Amino acid sequence: MGRNRKPFSLQVNEGNPRKHGRHKVTVAAESIPKGSRGLPKCPRHLKGRARSALSFLKAELEAMDLDCRPDALSLEGGCLAYQAAIEAEEVLATEGPTVEEPIVRKGVVVGSARRSHPANRMRNAAWARFQSFCDRFGLSPKALVGQ
Repeated sequence: MGRNRKPFSLQVNEGNPRKHGRHKVTVAAESIPKGSRGLPKCPRHLKGRARSALSFLKAELEAMDLDCRPDALSLEGGCLAYQAAIEAEEVLATEGPTVEEPIVRKGVVVGSARRSHPANRMRNAAWARFQSFCDRFGLSPKALVGQ
């Protein structure tokens, strides 16, 4: 997998480490395809927290001048991941971080064992997806340090 490539615009802003001519760098920067600006309206299937997260992130991305139409699906995925993480957090808050499972031997319950709640795994996976979204869009301190 390795590290993600640094966007060309960042390479131009940081200088010219390969010592290419200024004209070559400018021509290369102009030849990079750019998506159309502006994010679409919130999809109808997004409800609740995902909808509010989308409106918040859309406003922030517009303020950062990162609102490109091709990124709309990634934004939607990030908002769904956020909603899933919060729902798992709420389940864990009401039911606790562990569940008790009966130990059955030959059809008879002989005891019980505690194990991690399944919502722990779902919460961790959802937060990881949301964090990945934030890193890709430069919305986290980690993403800013890596640039």
